[in-house]
Amino acid sequence: MVRRWTVLVLVEVLAGSCTGTAVSIAGVPVGLVAGAGAKVLRDVLIHPIDTVKNRRQLSSVRLPTGEGDGDGRLIYSNLYDGIGPSLITGIPAGALYLYIADVLQAEQHVNSGLAGAAASFVFWTVRTPGEVLKTRMQLASRAATRALQPAPGLGETLRAMREEEGLGALFSGYALTLSRSLPFDFLRFLLFDQLHHNALVETLLGGSPLLDTCCGFGASGLAALITQPLDVAKTLEQSFKEGDGQRWQQLLRRTTPGNVVRLWWAGATERVVLASLSGGIYFGAYEFLKGALEAVAD
Repeated sequence: MVRRWTVLVLVEVLAGSCTGTAVSIAGVPVGLVAGAGAKVLRDVLIHPIDTVKNRRQLSSVRLPTGEGDGDGRLIYSNLYDGIGPSLITGIPAGALYLYIADVLQAEQHVNSGLAGAAASFVFWTVRTPGEVLKTRMQLASRAATRALQPAPGLGETLRAMREEEGLGALFSGYALTLSRSLPFDFLRFLLFDQLHHNALVETLLGGSPLLDTCCGFGASGLAALITQPLDVAKTLEQSFKEGDGQRWQQLLRRTTPGNVVRLWWAGATERVVLASLSGGIYFGAYEFLKGALEAVAD
């Protein structure tokens, strides 16, 4: 089913790009190149905040088994752990993400929110294995530092997953990732579109190269705040071995009116900051790079 939907979205995009007037360099649409470049820039700049966010979610949850307890200072150690798998799967996923949304809106006349959700579906189908490895490495690094041991590398993490869980674990939390990311990107693209055409925003930033950056910043931050509980559930499912049970259900059973914000909005500050900066960089860099590449191609 996942494969079929991914193929259908890509067919629609290819049909749109073939009938449109997309500019290309060496046969590659500039949107794909710009998307890959924007993703690399985004990951290099934002990865440390993502590491802190994931560790804080796990630390704040404090499951009954004791997982997540420990020295809070270790949250800020080795902040670039996991960036390898993040880039390996993130570059092709990022190349497709905004390009797909662009083509669906421009050539297929799809609603901006639906275009964002479709792009998100393809993005996370490509990206999830790297996201799982990245999350495991971010959290394992903190545990290793606490035990005064070297942090496991990408090869060691992948080998342990294959031996103990099977390679299917690379897609652990995939359904939860989609349940978080589809509504997030639906909201983000709708809000971006609304901000982009807002009279006040156009008055203040119309014609400015910062327009896309500011709209991406605001739309992404608000969408992240709304969908934060889904991000907590996703992080829990991707942080532990297959067969350990559905951690988000355990957390749900422990939820009361008094602790719902502490449990389900754990790491919200980091995620809103992360999403805002990420959206600003991603949308802004994408439009800047696409414009620059189109100028070179002409």
